Amino acid sequence: MEQQVNIQIMCNVADEVQDPIVQLKSQERFLTSIMIETIKDLGVVEVKNLGHGAFGSTGIFRHLRSQKHVVVKAIIFQDDSELETAKEEVIIMQQLKSEFVVRCYGYFVKEKSINIVMEYCPGGDLQNFIDNLYREHKITKNNQLKIGDFGVSKTLDEQDYAHTVAGTRLFLSPEMLKKESYTEKVDLWSLGIILYILVELQHPFDTQNEINLVQSITNHPPAPFVHLKNETAKQLILSLLNKSGISQALFEDGLLKGKTPTTKTNCALALCWLHCGILIPNELNDVITRLKEVIKENEIDLQYKALYALSQLAKCQQNHSRILENEFMKDIALFVRSDKPEARLASLQFLVLHKKKKKEESKQAKELCSWITCRDELESFIRLNKESDGKDLSEKQEIIKEGGLKDVCSVLHRGKDGSNDIEFAVIKGCEITDNLLSWNNPQLQITAEEKEFIDSLITFLSAFPLNKICPQHLSSISNFSAQNIELCSYLMKKGIIAVMNKIIECKDEQIIEICLSVIQTVIEHYQYTTKIGQSIPCLKTLDDGGTINRLTRIMKLNTYTNNNINKRAILTLGFAYKGIQLSADISEDIVNGLKQIVSDPKDKLFNSSIHCIGSILQFKDNHPILLSLNIITDVVNLLRDHQNQSVEYLSSYLSVLSIIFQVSTEETRNTVKTIVPIELMRELSHHQNVLIQSNSKEIVSWIIKSSDMKLMAALLQQLKELKPEYRGDIGEQGGLKDSCDVIRRIRIQEDGLEGVTDTVCNAVQLMLDRNPHLVPIALVKDGIVDQFVAFIEGSNVNENISNKIEILRIVTNQGQVSELCEMFRRGMIRSVRKHMDNEDQQTVLKASEIIERIIQAGSNNTKEGLTNEFKQEIERDGTLQQLVDLFKSDKISGNVKDNIAFSISFLFKASQLPTQCSTPIINHLKVVQSVGDENINKRIFQALVCLTESGANHSQILSNDFTKELAQHLRDRQNEKTCLGSLHLVGTLLKYGSDEIRSAIKADVSGTLGRQLSFNRNKYIAQAAKEMYELISK
Repeated sequence: MEQQVNIQIMCNVADEVQDPIVQLKSQERFLTSIMIETIKDLGVVEVKNLGHGAFGSTGIFRHLRSQKHVVVKAIIFQDDSELETAKEEVIIMQQLKSEFVVRCYGYFVKEKSINIVMEYCPGGDLQNFIDNLYREHKITKNNQLKIGDFGVSKTLDEQDYAHTVAGTRLFLSPEMLKKESYTEKVDLWSLGIILYILVELQHPFDTQNEINLVQSITNHPPAPFVHLKNETAKQLILSLLNKSGISQALFEDGLLKGKTPTTKTNCALALCWLHCGILIPNELNDVITRLKEVIKENEIDLQYKALYALSQLAKCQQNHSRILENEFMKDIALFVRSDKPEARLASLQFLVLHKKKKKEESKQAKELCSWITCRDELESFIRLNKESDGKDLSEKQEIIKEGGLKDVCSVLHRGKDGSNDIEFAVIKGCEITDNLLSWNNPQLQITAEEKEFIDSLITFLSAFPLNKICPQHLSSISNFSAQNIELCSYLMKKGIIAVMNKIIECKDEQIIEICLSVIQTVIEHYQYTTKIGQSIPCLKTLDDGGTINRLTRIMKLNTYTNNNINKRAILTLGFAYKGIQLSADISEDIVNGLKQIVSDPKDKLFNSSIHCIGSILQFKDNHPILLSLNIITDVVNLLRDHQNQSVEYLSSYLSVLSIIFQVSTEETRNTVKTIVPIELMRELSHHQNVLIQSNSKEIVSWIIKSSDMKLMAALLQQLKELKPEYRGDIGEQGGLKDSCDVIRRIRIQEDGLEGVTDTVCNAVQLMLDRNPHLVPIALVKDGIVDQFVAFIEGSNVNENISNKIEILRIVTNQGQVSELCEMFRRGMIRSVRKHMDNEDQQTVLKASEIIERIIQAGSNNTKEGLTNEFKQEIERDGTLQQLVDLFKSDKISGNVKDNIAFSISFLFKASQLPTQCSTPIINHLKVVQSVGDENINKRIFQALVCLTESGANHSQILSNDFTKELAQHLRDRQNEKTCLGSLHLVGTLLKYGSDEIRSAIKADVSGTLGRQLSFNRNKYIAQAAKEMYELISK
């Protein structure tokens, strides 16, 4: 992808140079350091196509808001390698912010081209400029040269030599044409060529053809000067075009004998650059002396140049002592605090190079360098820190969604090579990210912005030098929950294990522990995503990638002073062997290690060790070693001290006992029964925590009613392994009947059977879900529905019934109208309505959904114009008043409030809504309709149609120009459900409305619109439109 070095001419600087993107920065939060998504994101239109080249096309675009121009250069790439090469050019150009360099604002990739957005230079390139000079012999005072694109560019290290020949041959030095090694000094040759062309208006060498050009450049002197008369200028150009290297004598003579300070300074600068990174001879001490004199003067531009030149000499430590004579560091310190960014940068670069061996001073210098190179990002981090201070988790996520991590991703990308200038900014970015993220909270989903940060972090850690990685780089991933399934899955997908395996080879024990913690957590998360007894899906990857061997080595050697490293290796191996037999050579080490951790409840890894025991217990062949080393006895002893244990720990202990009962042999189960005291389990079954109660009751059932527990556990396991349609077969073949018998025995409080409740509920849910043909079986007298209605009716208002009420919710969602009416007669609404006051919001939501579905059935089961058949009974038993009171209260919101509004509306089919709730309910339905999706809008229109069958509700329904909104829905052909609902509502209004109402509707909904819709391809819309058209035409 060979490109020429391009010199652009900028004309009328004051008028044209203002960056349109700078204005965009404030107007549209445009960031030049990140990739633009599409050209549309810039808000620009193409003004002129500048043509196509071998590698793409270039066009001029105008920014619509600021009316300024930018250039978009498209480069075609064939593969990822060429794309990365092109990106390299963009990255270098973005880093260059000089009045002599064309600005690069960003890029976007479209299909097989990378499109680079650049500053517009209306004067064209240097060749055009020279052609104009040749014809017109004039130059305007506002012309300014800028370097354009760089083609295939390389950022050279201190002693790096490039072996790449790239660029236009007209400007190439002899060593490049001869394919010899070259450094950045070849640019001085190119400068000599450009200067010669500018003064002579022709190339200094034979350019008739490529062979002549190469021979001329490598073997012949430049053509004699014709137009240039100034001898000093001639000497300068000839020195630049010296094939054996730039003539030092010219600059030495100027330094010693120069008639003006400027001449002396320029010669000193040139000599300094000629000795970049190498020892400067003693006879040239005047170079250093002259530059230090310049630095003490007040010419800002010269000070910057002198500082920058000295920093090049400082690359060679043998020059340090002469540079630092006469307390020069004090002079440097002044420039660190300079208002001029260039001066600050040059002084700080000098400090970093000089103080490599002084750790604390080097750290300070790196910090200051970051403030120069990443000032905007660091200021953004400070602002984010203040903005996020005191904010809760959801507020912090909003900050992230608004772009809070973009600058962090930017510095991670720029700093992945280990650059000293960005190192401090990278660390600060990682620290602010750690403050913003809430990954230890399993309830919060990770955002797209957080995923982008993970991508950037993993790329950074993969490329960053191992010897420079510090704990701060890992802080954002050092503390997240294994229960955050989405995060753990995404980290695994992005290859976090491989990255941690790389970093774990460092010598820093704190970093090693963090790496092991990350690996442990992402493997531990399979506890929550895989079934009991199932192995983790990444086990082969861990084995093939060397993770298992590495963890085994750490565990066996146990040479680290940080004990947590060994413990985390043990835990990770335990989680890795979930559901499979422990390897014989490590089983005893793992179990003994776990026993040691469990012995200290204050150990920060204590709870993980309990989970790890549960993971190993999921394979029955691991039980003997756990029992022989008294691990189960240790867990029971921890339970005995339950009054001093947290709910989280108690739940973990009970989970371990539950697992061993579920997967063990009968012999092991009998052994465990002798270890677990039933009195303790009965005591814990009355614990104030619902989960502890449930788990304790389950273990009591395993001890007393093991045959029933085995039967229901086996049924549940069988159902989990089947597709929904086959689960229905199990229900038909006796699964529902067996479950119903167990529920009946639980209801009469048979001793020791209560712990089977959750298992049987889960089994019934799986059988019924997505199998509506089982609803009649569930509705048989004394069947599943009757048992659970009675179960819930006999429960307390704040009792945990979520699992039980879910069964009734599934049945009502799948039932036909006649079946739903039968459920009303069986007392289902009466049974669940008291739980509208339950503390568990999921239970309240399910109860409201059941009530709404059944009341809607009562509406659907009556003819148009007649009232809901359940209305009188629901009013009489107090259900209506309860719903109205709840709707008006602040206790409910969201879907619960919607369900109650639907319930009351369906209940008052063809009836006037009560005055106390008429306006709030209708307004609520209209508001939700304006922002809801098509599915909820269908139910809203059904509810409004029911209310519209009574003319008493019409004025409230049509308030606030609702007819205009309905007309708009009818014109929207995209949302068919909303259109159909609007047609039914308008038709009902026309049918039952007064002359005034009908006139109001006809003013906004024309007959023509109805006729157009009557030809709709959707037969339901077409039929409803025909009916509406007939009503309008009357």
